[in-house]
Amino acid sequence: MSEHNRYIGSVRFYKNMLLLVIALLVLILSALALLYHHRYKAAAAMLEAEYGIDIEAMQDVETEPLAYQSLYPDFYAPQAYAATERTANTAYLTFNGGPSACTDTLLSLLAEEGVQATFFVSGNTAGDPEYDARLRAIVDGGHTLGMGSWSNDYSAVYSSVEAYLADMYALYTYIETATGNKPTVFRFIGGSINSYDAGLYHELIAEMIRRGFVPYDWNLSADGGAGGTQLDAEELVLRVSDSLAGLDRAILLLHDDASRTTTLEAMPGIMDCLRQRGFAMAALTPDVKPVLFAYPE
Repeated sequence: MSEHNRYIGSVRFYKNMLLLVIALLVLILSALALLYHHRYKAAAAMLEAEYGIDIEAMQDVETEPLAYQSLYPDFYAPQAYAATERTANTAYLTFNGGPSACTDTLLSLLAEEGVQATFFVSGNTAGDPEYDARLRAIVDGGHTLGMGSWSNDYSAVYSSVEAYLADMYALYTYIETATGNKPTVFRFIGGSINSYDAGLYHELIAEMIRRGFVPYDWNLSADGGAGGTQLDAEELVLRVSDSLAGLDRAILLLHDDASRTTTLEAMPGIMDCLRQRGFAMAALTPDVKPVLFAYPE
């Protein structure tokens, strides 16, 4: 038997193979660490330049920690914040307020169209026996399940950073228990800047970003109206079409709400309009650069 043949399968051979595997793993992990560091730095620079949010300062909790930063130590996104991806000619359909009695029909329609969307759900219907099933159906359909608010009680939710974290943590843990998925994206009820969070919104945004969650407002709306007032389906499609002027990227506000029947009726026309204007449709992921109110896009 040749020396080469004696080496193959020997103890020394397997030791060398193990060392090679370890070396490759070290190289791969080092490359991933460098990639993450680059993306994190880019995201941090973008947030400070465009939104005035210094997440690196927020990370420095050793010298002067804020009390609420120690709350809910398991309330963190599964990834660090690195939302810098900006894909032109892409529209993100986002639905607030569900799941509702309309969710099943909406999911069927999206499946027929081959479109993935994002659902910023609330806990308002958590007592409904269908609530958990609809959460799972959203995930099973390949859509993104994001956080809206557990209670939707604006006054309570925006009374303090601690109150906001408590509300969102309740929703986060419920979604994880019901679906096995940890949410990564969220939307402030009423948008990031509203009449309830004045003087607080910068702190709220910074803390949620520090925990790795990515916030999304919107720059396009097909809102059917509140207080019983609704636009008909044709008017909603026209509103979307008119508002697309000048946009090369759209985060579209919609509602998953049984009371807003015209929104569901308008969906085929809205999707046709977006395609005709050259937009692809996708679900939000934590890589996608956010749109936030009152800041340059």
